[in-house]
Amino acid sequence: GGFNTQIRKSPVLTQALREHWVDAMGAQAMIDRTDPPPSYKTKGTKGTRIDYVLLNPIAATTFMSCTTSEGKFPGGHRPITATLSLPAFKQNVERFVVPDR
Repeated sequence: GGFNTQIRKSPVLTQALREHWVDAMGAQAMIDRTDPPPSYKTKGTKGTRIDYVLLNPIAATTFMSCTTSEGKFPGGHRPITATLSLPAFKQNVERFVVPDR
């Protein structure tokens, strides 16, 4: 989402990460052994990260990758795309059917 703040400056985002929510771009950066790329860039700046895809603990188990689009975009915000493996959810759903009368 467009949080328009850095994680370390936001008590809400900091608390979410403490409660095992996962910053998808941060997770990708750990896999790639790089720093996360900026998500917001204006002319003459190197950019900053103020937009995030946060995954709850269940969705985080399905994480596959996360990318930030390069180029110029309206408002300076770059799209972030997280790829999840939906078959990994493997939920069992109970279905109750009301009998015909």
